Amino acid sequence: MDSAIDRKFRELTEGRSREDAFVSVFAYIRDIPYYADPRHFSLQKGPEGILSSGRGACFPKHYLLGKMITGLGFEVDYRVYSFFWKDQGFPVPENLRTLAEGLPATYHMACKVCLGDEGSLVDATWDKPLENAGFPVNDPRRCRNGMALGVSFTMEAFTARRAEEADGYVSSRLASYSAAQKIRLGRFTRGFNEWIKEARHKYKEA
Repeated sequence: MDSAIDRKFRELTEGRSREDAFVSVFAYIRDIPYYADPRHFSLQKGPEGILSSGRGACFPKHYLLGKMITGLGFEVDYRVYSFFWKDQGFPVPENLRTLAEGLPATYHMACKVCLGDEGSLVDATWDKPLENAGFPVNDPRRCRNGMALGVSFTMEAFTARRAEEADGYVSSRLASYSAAQKIRLGRFTRGFNEWIKEARHKYKEA
């Protein structure tokens, strides 16, 4: 069956060289507005979920990116990093900084792509309008020089060649939070989603 992912892949890549198709795919996925929706964190629901909703966070963005650039013939690894929200330098308001202080380590995903002899980190997390707010927004044309990771991380926690393995690891880590941690993470996520929507307009106008 012809899926939404298949149709979008053809739209982004037909008639382009492999390198130009990579740029097209990356730029499209990068500019899906960042929005953390736990319903779309899984490999099963995430890629098509962000295509239908028009928004998404690092997990579904990189599952979708990995699938599409694998379709272009590139080798892809999925990289999972642990990080603390309190360590990020984003200009969030005081209430979110306070919430972040009490959050446990959480997880970020990016991909490593073999573009020739060496692998290059690719990270499509933050959409272009967030660049003026200080987010590390990446240019796909600079991929061979290495991209910036979307977060300041504490450690590279897991690497997998298969998306299913990365999904299993992420799912197990997210399921390990206590009830209190899940409540606090949920409050932070909802607040961050609202703030980042406002930040796109605020910093665009600045």
